[in-house]
Amino acid sequence: MEVVGYDGVGGNRVVLEVVGYDGVGGNGVVLKVVEYDGGGGNGVVLEVVEDIFLSAREWCKCFDKSERPCAALRKASKGLIGGYIPECDSEGYYQPTQCHTGAGVCWCVDRHGVELPSTRTRNTPNCDAIVNNVEGDDEDGDDDMDIVEGSADMPLDI
Repeated sequence: MEVVGYDGVGGNRVVLEVVGYDGVGGNGVVLKVVEYDGGGGNGVVLEVVEDIFLSAREWCKCFDKSERPCAALRKASKGLIGGYIPECDSEGYYQPTQCHTGAGVCWCVDRHGVELPSTRTRNTPNCDAIVNNVEGDDEDGDDDMDIVEGSADMPLDI
């Protein structure tokens, strides 16, 4: 049996699977997270005592053992032949340079794995310089003064 609901934070869809019963007389329900916001669940098992409502403590416990995005994808890709396996840093986030050796291409990403535009190449891009430039893009402050008519920065006079 599955329980479908929404979290109270961002309205993300949550699917929980009943995997057993616990507690006095089997009144508690043991749930496993199988889907979160359209993605896979982290498989964390929640113990819900005497009801099917998740308390704040039970909800937070769900994410205690969740993995960072890169580490989770890398773990899921284990044993995959010819597929893309991400490079992660020590905290489980994406390394700036990602390569798909089977396809012979590399590209730059932010720490969450979002590809930076126009960085995909057959060579190895200098992603550290690109990522640092993107993060510190507003170093001269000139961008703040670029007001173009009709750009929503200022009303268009007709």
